[in-house]
Amino acid sequence: MIRNSTLMQWVESIGRFMSGVSQLSVGEARRIRAI
Repeated sequence: MIRNSTLMQWVESIGRFMSGVSQLSVGEARRIRAI
């Protein structure tokens, strides 16, 4: 059975990954607008 702490770490890591991807997509959108 998965430990609660392990599950929280997994969710936190995914949250960081999603936030990083969203920031990258926003940066790309700004580049396209700049061009």
